[in-house]
Amino acid sequence: MSLFNRKGMLKFPKPKYRSTLRNISTPYIIKECFCPNGHNLINDDVIFNNSKGILVEVSRFNERGTLSLSPFYGCKNKISNGISLKINELYDIKCPTCQVLLPTFNNCHCGGKIVSLFMNREGSFTSFVGVCNRIGCPESNIKLDDELIKEVMIAAI
Repeated sequence: MSLFNRKGMLKFPKPKYRSTLRNISTPYIIKECFCPNGHNLINDDVIFNNSKGILVEVSRFNERGTLSLSPFYGCKNKISNGISLKINELYDIKCPTCQVLLPTFNNCHCGGKIVSLFMNREGSFTSFVGVCNRIGCPESNIKLDDELIKEVMIAAI
């Protein structure tokens, strides 16, 4: 197979597997969310619009507490307990059951880390919710199999 076509132009291979990027404008509700060890992060104790919230442990230096996140993708509502969160500060995000640090998927444009909350018990990066560990950063995304969903202008619920 030649690297050049009959006009002398370089041929670029067409990938068989291609990831797609989709913008959403309607709320996506996260119903399953796990740490890398398979512990469920969905919690009955905090409810957002009749849906169970996502509970994680957050820490910075010697401060520690829990953070409940809205399960509605695009809704930035959160409730902290036992810790006073400071805007623009970076926090470690852990599983509240086993205290394992949630893994980083990528660096964020703000200098923080996009932390992965898995949508499967196996802790696979094939489907996960990514959130920035900098309080106040709006960056978040959902990866479902080969589709990357980015939030665009979703009104708070």
